[in-house]
Amino acid sequence: MAGILVGSAGGGYVSDRTGRRKIFVALATLIVAIGFPIIAFAPDLGTFHVGVAVVGLGIGIHMSVDLALVTDVLPNDADSGKDLGVFNIANELPQSVAPAFAALLFAVSAGENFTALYIWAAGFAVFGAIAVKFVRGSR
Repeated sequence: MAGILVGSAGGGYVSDRTGRRKIFVALATLIVAIGFPIIAFAPDLGTFHVGVAVVGLGIGIHMSVDLALVTDVLPNDADSGKDLGVFNIANELPQSVAPAFAALLFAVSAGENFTALYIWAAGFAVFGAIAVKFVRGSR
């Protein structure tokens, strides 16, 4: 929670002051990608909590800037409700598919392999950071 609070307040403020969005979304996903391996390989509870805080920081920055990026690139004001609905589906779909992916990963790895799950999550986060580069219409 602390990471999310700091990230959302700080990320949103700095993004608004600089007028830049893409760099903050990419930075947020890279922070999350750093936090997941910390969780995956945490030798003790304290290190696990540090990893969770790092992931929370990235999520907080992402939450505060992502919607601003989306509204910057909407193609038509008249269709903004429909477009934001599509954005909402795109935002919720990974959260809906992830449990099925986790179950499949656990089945393939013959048990609950949370280390592999967090490494996969870090890889998807890096992919997300790269994908932001191709967003047009916003800085």
